[in-house]
Amino acid sequence: MKKTNKLLTEFERKNMICQLKNLESKPKKNFNDSFSKIEKEDARTIYHTKIFNDLFAFGVNRREEDKFFVALRGVFNSDKKSTFRLFSIEKEEDRFLGMFYGFKRLKTSFILRYKDDTKKSDVTTKIYKPYYIEFRFKKGSIFCYIKAIHSLIKKEKFTKKYVQTLLERIMKLEDEVYKFYDKRLPDGGIITKWIEKNQR
Repeated sequence: MKKTNKLLTEFERKNMICQLKNLESKPKKNFNDSFSKIEKEDARTIYHTKIFNDLFAFGVNRREEDKFFVALRGVFNSDKKSTFRLFSIEKEEDRFLGMFYGFKRLKTSFILRYKDDTKKSDVTTKIYKPYYIEFRFKKGSIFCYIKAIHSLIKKEKFTKKYVQTLLERIMKLEDEVYKFYDKRLPDGGIITKWIEKNQR
C-alpha cells in the first residue's frame, strides 16, 4: 500500500486544537445528538451513531482525562459538529477489544441530498451500505457511521488529497484510542489492513 504523506500543516493542527478546546467546553447535553439507536444484545449494549460525513477532531478531554471524545462533521451541513465520548474502563468485568471496520446493509436506503460545488448543482444519492468504525468492548460496541470511509476502498479515489487526509486521521485515531485504553496497536495499524483486503 502506498505510504501516506504528512498532509496536515502546522496551521491546520493549531486550528484543530483550537476547535477541539471549543468542543470540550460545550454543555454535555450536546453530546447526546450523535446516536440514532441504542439496542441490547444479551448482556451487551450497542450504540449506533447517525451517518456522518467524516472525522473532524478527537482526543482526550483536557478537563476530564478519563474521557476521549470523537467529533464528526454532518452530512448535510459540514459546519455542524456532533460528538460522542469513550470512557476509561475501571471495572474489571469490561475491557476494550479493539477497533474494527465494515458496513451495514440497510433495508431502506438512506437518501442524501447535497450541493455539488464542482458541478454547481444539487445532487441526490442513495446509501445502501453505510461504512462504520466499530469501537468494541466486552460489554458493548459503538458503531460510528462515516460516509467518506467508502472512498478508501475505491482505487480511483484513493490517491486524492481528501482521501489521504481521511486515512491519516483514522490512523491517528487508532493510535490515540489504543493509547487511551493502554492497549497495543497491531503493527501497521488496522485500517491499512482492512483497505488492502477490501480495496477494489
